[in-house]
Amino acid sequence: MMKTTLVLVIIITISITFSSCNKKETIDIPTILNNGNSDIPVFRRVAREVLENGWVFTFVYEDWKEANINNDIDLIRYSFYGMNIRYKYDDNYIQEVNQETEKSITDANTVTKFIPPFLMYGQGSPQQENDIRLINQEILNSERSVEELLALNPDDYNFEDLDKNMFFKLMRTALMGEAQKENTNLSYWDKPSHAFLREPSYLNGYRFQIAFLQETGYVDEIYIDILYRTGDDYKDYIQLSDIIDNNTATDEQKKVFEEITRIRNEIKETGSYLINADVYKQKVIGDIELSRLYTFLSNIHENNFEIYYESPHIEIIEN
Repeated sequence: MMKTTLVLVIIITISITFSSCNKKETIDIPTILNNGNSDIPVFRRVAREVLENGWVFTFVYEDWKEANINNDIDLIRYSFYGMNIRYKYDDNYIQEVNQETEKSITDANTVTKFIPPFLMYGQGSPQQENDIRLINQEILNSERSVEELLALNPDDYNFEDLDKNMFFKLMRTALMGEAQKENTNLSYWDKPSHAFLREPSYLNGYRFQIAFLQETGYVDEIYIDILYRTGDDYKDYIQLSDIIDNNTATDEQKKVFEEITRIRNEIKETGSYLINADVYKQKVIGDIELSRLYTFLSNIHENNFEIYYESPHIEIIEN
């Protein structure tokens, strides 16, 4: 008989960055702005591909605005990554904890699995891992010039899972594009480049979920969803976006989804998490109180993230 226990990991720090080099020191733009210097020394050219299933693939080209401005800092000149901003869980991304860690918390009759806090491309299969390794080690060499990358022939590379045409399209779009507009609002530079957040608990049977991506202090992509609780397990819920896609939504659910879609589109268009908040912050549509969404977005605006982050889970299966 199999017995499954869910253990909350109190303190786990996850850092997942797919990049082409190791940095000696990271470029800290918030510190630069805090020191009273309004001139951001680097530019970023960004290209993204957004899929209906929530996957967002991003290519970033970063470099100094002035040559040789700081030789003590290694920039990640070229980077590529994929993150899902709609779905938090996928069984293909559950990882077995390494043997040393497993021995410290389980006996020989248990299997310990790690459920990551969000989905990053490269962890879903050996084929994904191989494609990310190919990109980082063989293509995005930081010593290569932009001209050298643009001259690469896609036919010279074999991808196992990733859409090769999409990758090279994003790379070329970023390398040849304009630098992305920079927000001089320090608060928005202080936000992470990507985050997957949720209300800390269900209230009245649902909770809001928000994920976003940004590179230069503006909101590049954002997805807002509602999770309806269906049980006690961590995956026991159904998402409003799926109810809409399955054509099983009530009229009220359709109205709610239209409203949160309008809100996220306005956030993207203006770069402000609180744009036109007075329009909806007192609204109630069916059982959904949009005042809770306003509080959530207000906390993101003010960089009060702590209560919305969820620790990863460890699932221990005992034989």
